[in-house]
This record gives sequence, structure tokens and C-alpha cells, in this order.
Amino acid sequence: SNTIRSDDTYAKDRIRSARLKLNGINPAIITSCDLKLNNFLRPSSLKEALRHMEKVVGGDQTMNKRAQIMMQYGSNRFHKLTVDEQVDCVIDQATDVDILGRSWAGLETFM
Repeated sequence: SNTIRSDDTYAKDRIRSARLKLNGINPAIITSCDLKLNNFLRPSSLKEALRHMEKVVGGDQTMNKRAQIMMQYGSNRFHKLTVDEQVDCVIDQATDVDILGRSWAGLETFM
């Protein structure tokens, strides 16, 4: 199967991601979903790397607000956060040295 997504599919994925952000979903969940769409991480040989990246994005419950908030809502991964919770998660994820150290090379942000 073709692992390269069309421009139309890419645009729909970006719109879905933006919609999740506007609906107050935990940024760690959104980033995890975006990782699964990454063409470079799709080969089966990189499944373990993808799992590790998702773990890093999810954070550590003892240190990261985004992980603590995620645990607070249990199995409801797509729970709508309060504005304060969403801001806390965004700041936590944006200042996490583990994420920053792994993502600085080739960074292409979407706005």
C-alpha cells in the first residue's frame, strides 16, 4: 500500500488536529495522534520507536502536568479540558526538555 498521503488527506488531518485543539483536548493526545500519521514512522520496523515517542509525549505522572491531567480523566482520552488545564498542558509540553531535545532537528510547526 502507498504510505504517502495525498495533499487532500494531509489537509483533512491538519483540520482534525486543529479541531481537537479548539475543542480543548489534551495536547499530548493530539501530538500522539499526529505522530501516528507521520509517514516516516509507519514501517513496522519503527513501531517500537513510535511507542517510545508516544510515551515521551504523554509525559511522566510524577513530573508532567499533562500526564497528571490525563490520569485524572482516566480512560476518556478525549475529555474536554478547562482552559486552565489546556494552558497548563501546552506550557508543560512546550517546555519539556525531553521533547525539545528530541524534536529540534527538522522541526516544522503547523499554525
